[in-house]
Amino acid sequence: VAVRGRGLMAGVELGYPAAPVAEALLEQGVIVNATAHSVLRLLPPFIVTRAEIDQALEPMRAIIEACG
Repeated sequence: VAVRGRGLMAGVELGYPAAPVAEALLEQGVIVNATAHSVLRLLPPFIVTRAEIDQALEPMRAIIEACG
């Protein structure tokens, strides 16, 4: 897993298909999209709080570990 980005926009290179991960995250209420075969795009609003980021990271970790 590699992460690249600019500002709050981040791309997470998974090394495996990102679409199933994006779908599972959406089911958990984390809005992301798969922009390439193996890249998840994260684009939170500028007013996102640290608590909201932490809330999104827990399901992201679990789903990425389970899919990888």
